[in-house]
Amino acid sequence: MNYKAIALATILGISAPAIIDVAIPQPVLAARYNYPKATFADKDWRVSLSFDNNFYYYYGLWREP
Repeated sequence: MNYKAIALATILGISAPAIIDVAIPQPVLAARYNYPKATFADKDWRVSLSFDNNFYYYYGLWREP
């Protein structure tokens, strides 16, 4: 067995949550996102997007040829 590789993998595995906490600041995670709200269509599909009561909805309708 390669004990150096196992020790390195263990150290990296334990320190990964701390690295993520430093790399991604919390205010960025809580930033407000402007969800698109509209209806988009092409020759095959019509998709409606909406955001209501803290839920994001989509409805897709396939147009038969």
